[in-house]
Amino acid sequence: MTDIQPLPKLLIAEDDAYALKMLTMMLEDDFDIDGVEDGKKAVEACLSNDYTALLLDVGLPEMDGFDVIKAIRSETGAVSTLPIIVQTAHVNREEHRDLLDVGANEVFTKPTESDTLKLSIFKWHAKRGQA
Repeated sequence: MTDIQPLPKLLIAEDDAYALKMLTMMLEDDFDIDGVEDGKKAVEACLSNDYTALLLDVGLPEMDGFDVIKAIRSETGAVSTLPIIVQTAHVNREEHRDLLDVGANEVFTKPTESDTLKLSIFKWHAKRGQA
C-alpha cells in the first residue's frame, strides 16, 4: 500500500475569471489550487496559508503585482521567501526587470505554457528548501 501525498498548495492571483479558470485547469493535476482575484486577497491568503508558490498577475485591483511582492517580501518568517512567479501581458523588458528587482523570482509574458509554469514553480520551491 502506498501513501498518498497531498498535492503542493499553489495560490493563483488573477483578476480575469477566464484566465484563472484556464490556469487552474492547466495546473490542477499537480497542485492544490486556491484562486483570488485581487492583490489584497493574495497577500492575506499568503499570510494565512502555507503555499508552495504564488502565481501572480501584475494588473490586479486593490494592490497591483508590484505592491503584492513588496508586501510579501517585507514580512518576517517563511512567507517572505515564498516563490513568486509573475505572469504579465506586458512584454516590456524594463517592467520584467523591475518585477525581479522588487522580489519576483521569475517573470513570464502571457500566455505561458503549463509545463514552463510547473518547472518554474518546482524549481523555485526546491531552491527555497535549500536556503
